[in-house]
Amino acid sequence: MLRERNDLLGVLEAAYRLDGDDGTWLARVVDRAARAGLDRGLGVCGMLYDLTDGVRIWEPVTRGTPEGALDALRALEGSTTPELARRFLIATPTCSTMSARLRLGARMLQHPAHQTFLAPLGIVDFLGVAATEPTGSGCLVGAPLPEVTKVPRGEAHAWARVAAHLAAGLRLRRRKAPMAAVLSPTGKVEHAEDSAKGSLEALRDGARAMVDAQRTSDVPSGLEAWRALVDGRFSLVDQFDHDGKRYVVAFRNEPTAPNLHASLTDREAQVLGYLAQGHANKLIGYELGLSPSTVAMHLSNASSKLCAKSRVELVRLARNLSTEKPS
Repeated sequence: MLRERNDLLGVLEAAYRLDGDDGTWLARVVDRAARAGLDRGLGVCGMLYDLTDGVRIWEPVTRGTPEGALDALRALEGSTTPELARRFLIATPTCSTMSARLRLGARMLQHPAHQTFLAPLGIVDFLGVAATEPTGSGCLVGAPLPEVTKVPRGEAHAWARVAAHLAAGLRLRRRKAPMAAVLSPTGKVEHAEDSAKGSLEALRDGARAMVDAQRTSDVPSGLEAWRALVDGRFSLVDQFDHDGKRYVVAFRNEPTAPNLHASLTDREAQVLGYLAQGHANKLIGYELGLSPSTVAMHLSNASSKLCAKSRVELVRLARNLSTEKPS
C-alpha cells in the first residue's frame, strides 16, 4: 500500500480516494491540506459549493479552527450574494486570500464580510484554495489567518495545481464512470476498453508520471509531472487487489462545460470555461492534460468563432456567456 504523505502530493492522493461519501472525502482532503502546510495557526476548513443558481453550500468541515467557525461557514449560504461568491470562488488566482481577492489589503478590516464572519472569531483574513468547475460547482479548502496576508507566488502556483486535482477528484466521484484501462505502475497496459485505445501511450506516460511523483522527495517537480488529466480525458487512480498488488486505473473524466456558443466544440467550451475563471494557458493545460500550445490553438479557434479581437475581450465574452440564463 502507499505510504501516507504529509505534503502537497498527499493532498492529491486524498483527492482520488473514491470510497466514502462526499463529506468523508472532503474531511480527508482538509486533514491532508492541514498537514501539507495550509494551517497557519488557526486551523483549516472546507466546503462544497454550487453557484449555478444563487449560492449553495454544503458539507462544511473544520479542523482546529476557532469555536464558531463551522456556524459561520453555514451562515455564508444565506448571507453571501452571488456576485461576492463568484469573486471569491471563481477568480484568479486559484489560491489567494480574501483581502487580495476583494482588492482591499488592510482595508479588509472594514469590509462587511470581515465584520460579520471573521472579526467575531478573532480572524483577520482568510486563505482560500478554490477548485471550481467551469459549470460553477466545486470545493473550497482554506485557512483562517491572524493577519492580512499576501500569498507568495510560488505557493499560489503550487496550490493552484492541487486545486486542479481536487476538482478532478470530486468530479470523478460524482461521475462514477466505468474504468477505461488498467495499467501496472510501470505503465504496462493490462487491459483497455475501446474508449482508451487511442490514448494508450499517453496513459502509459501518465501512469509512470503519477507513480514517480508519489515516490519522489522533490514535491514541486512531482506536482508538475502528475497532471490533473491525461490526454484531456482520463483521471488515474490507484487500486490494489486482495494480494496487495498495485494497479493504476484510468477513468473517463472530462470536465463538463456549458456550451457557451453553438459553434464551439466541446474542447473549446472546456478551455473557454477555464479562461472565464482567469486561468492562464499553462494552468488550463495542467487541468486538462493538454500542452499550452494546444490550449492556445483552442482559444484561437474560439476567438475566431466569437469574433473576439483580444484575449481580454475573449475573457469578457466567456464570462458574460457563462452567466447568461437560458431563455
